Amino acid sequence: MDLLNTVERVVRRTLEGKIDFVAQTQVEIITYVVLSIATVVAFLAGYIAADLRISLAIFGVAVLGLLVLFVPPWPYLNLHPVPWRAPVAPSLEFSKAE
Repeated sequence: MDLLNTVERVVRRTLEGKIDFVAQTQVEIITYVVLSIATVVAFLAGYIAADLRISLAIFGVAVLGLLVLFVPPWPYLNLHPVPWRAPVAPSLEFSKAE
């Protein structure tokens, strides 16, 4: 059972995909730029070669490259973690404003 719990924790942590807010912004900008450039290059290459498969292949390679770079939670995507506050124990007494 201990092995199953360990495997479950590793799989859960891997698939959870936590990245920081700075990396989210950078990934979004890079994705827009790469997909825009890949679209133009794929269209021009397919137009010049008169072959739709070339267009789809170039765009597909760009999409797969972005998926490999950004979908797994790589360590470089969590260089600026959010500092969370420590939990505060609830108290039964209400503080009185003076």
